[in-house]
Amino acid sequence: AQDLPDSRRRRRREPDVPPPASIADASLAGTIVHDVLEQWYANSDVGALVDAALARHAGGEQDTTERLQLRGAVSALVARVVAHPRWQSIADGPVARRELCFTRVLPDGTTVEGALDLVTVLDGETVILDVKSGTAKDAATLATTYALQAATYREVATAIAGERRARFELLQAEDGLVVPLDTLSSAMLDTI
Repeated sequence: AQDLPDSRRRRRREPDVPPPASIADASLAGTIVHDVLEQWYANSDVGALVDAALARHAGGEQDTTERLQLRGAVSALVARVVAHPRWQSIADGPVARRELCFTRVLPDGTTVEGALDLVTVLDGETVILDVKSGTAKDAATLATTYALQAATYREVATAIAGERRARFELLQAEDGLVVPLDTLSSAMLDTI
């Protein structure tokens, strides 16, 4: 047994759903997962939400086998996310928002656009939960890969909410791993 808090332990994997056949399909699956999560509320019919998102994003592009495979993979990922205790603790908040879009104008005039997957205020802090739907990675790889996104999203949330502290966490859909990315040293930013 690992000596990690429950939120940091890898959860036991459910039976595998065949993954999308290509990188393009994996990207499409991620888009559909986020679309469904934006629409999802307690007691939602996940199957109907997945079908509607498939129609919006995939149209008739896949043959029946590929479409069923994609539908199964997306449904499994969404089910894991919405059943996750961390997702539930944030999504159930009275001020929780999903897919909150933003545009940040940098001093040189360039812009950074994004969407906060799930955000709320808990115990006086802005909490951002970002869902990653790709292949599972370890906590250190996730922290390195998404450090700049975490810093940007925290900065944006702080600018929107005033001086309220912002916390950024990743939720890996495939295995339920939660990785908080609250601190980012300037040395780490220089390596990105």
